[in-house]
Amino acid sequence: ERQLRGDPLFEHLAVLNAARKSGQQASKEHRNFIKDRLEVATSGRDDEFEELLKERLVAFDEICGMPVLLSVLVCLLKGWWGKADELPKDKYELYQMGIWAKVAQDLKSSDSKYTIRGKSKDEARKQIGLAVEMLRLIGTANHLAKRRTFQLPDVHKALAGRADLEDVWAVLLAAGEVPLIRIVTLGEASGGEFQFCHLSFQEFLFVSTMCADCKTPHDFFAKEDELNAKLNDPFYRNAITIGSGHIGEALSKQRPDWSLDRYPRLSALGVDGLRHLLAGSVWLQSLDLSNVELDGPAMGRLVEALSL
Repeated sequence: ERQLRGDPLFEHLAVLNAARKSGQQASKEHRNFIKDRLEVATSGRDDEFEELLKERLVAFDEICGMPVLLSVLVCLLKGWWGKADELPKDKYELYQMGIWAKVAQDLKSSDSKYTIRGKSKDEARKQIGLAVEMLRLIGTANHLAKRRTFQLPDVHKALAGRADLEDVWAVLLAAGEVPLIRIVTLGEASGGEFQFCHLSFQEFLFVSTMCADCKTPHDFFAKEDELNAKLNDPFYRNAITIGSGHIGEALSKQRPDWSLDRYPRLSALGVDGLRHLLAGSVWLQSLDLSNVELDGPAMGRLVEALSL
């Protein structure tokens, strides 16, 4: 948080959030500062602004309570996003914007051919987009395999058929500056060992693949009989949480009828995962919860999630 002190956007949000939590009214100066940045999304309407402001402040409060989320916010505010001062409404958008900003920041300081220094905005976006797509494919493959660390053959397999992305990896690795990637070892027989700087980056990249606008579900969700097991698996817990409000929208559009009346039965962890899956599931037409153990509070949380 100390790194963000003095940043105008952070300071205004902090004041507005403190006022919201204390039930007080913040000055117009703080509200107008944020309103200017949300004006495009709200068309200048006060009622829309108030709704968006509340949504952003709730997200901001959660971000400030978790060190890893604060570090992503640092990436967003100190980096280059390309949409001036856009505010994330949830963790998914925070990671989406923060990763883009961090990659842009790293490529700006790069001395490789993928540097964005001196490039037009369109050229820079293309370079950043290539690097983010490379990371998405690696992160998705890694998470599906339940790996924290990975080796060079894993990278080649994840990027198979994408010579352009293989080149991005090779050039940035040779320069020792692959964004978001920690080089654990290099020069061994395996070609090296790597990991994402924080597991949550890998988790977001995996979830962003699950949220892709495809007609059929990703292989991870393709077999309905395996949904309960995926929700029960603690390895995917945080990834599903990051995707709350997004992953359910994609899955419900691809498959509008869900049945949880299957084996294995949903555990308490699985029920909590279902809550995040239901958030944003606007295309859902039917939900079978037969034989799912739900007490009153758990049912209430699921109902609340359906209204989000």
